[in-house]
Amino acid sequence: MVLREVRTIGLPTRRIQVQPADTTLVNLETIFYTTEPVFNHTTRLLGYDIDIIAHPARYTWHTGDGETLTTTTPGAPYPQGSIVHRYHHRATNLHPRLHITYQIRFRVNDRNWQTIDQTLTTQGPPTTLTIKEATPLLTS
Repeated sequence: MVLREVRTIGLPTRRIQVQPADTTLVNLETIFYTTEPVFNHTTRLLGYDIDIIAHPARYTWHTGDGETLTTTTPGAPYPQGSIVHRYHHRATNLHPRLHITYQIRFRVNDRNWQTIDQTLTTQGPPTTLTIKEATPLLTS
């Protein structure tokens, strides 16, 4: 019943953040990150007060080129940049996106917290990314 309520309410999604934004280069470390979602909700079911908390258990980064990365953290922007991907080919109109898998806990009338065995996954909106190729040129 709690899981059905969480599905009805909806869990937060996040847009994938990319650095460099909009356009990157072949073989350049491209950084992915997002803001960590927070979900704390109180509802009333069958006459009981139910507190619900959902924590991200896993982030799945779909890079847009067919590869995925899975982490337990939301990453960070440059210079920390802990989640990186190298694109190997030029491309236009790639659509990286982020799926977040949540672990849900609840308690009834301020009693002990219980964890639901099943997880729920949300899919964030895609962003658009272009991959360009640069040719190095030595000059004197």
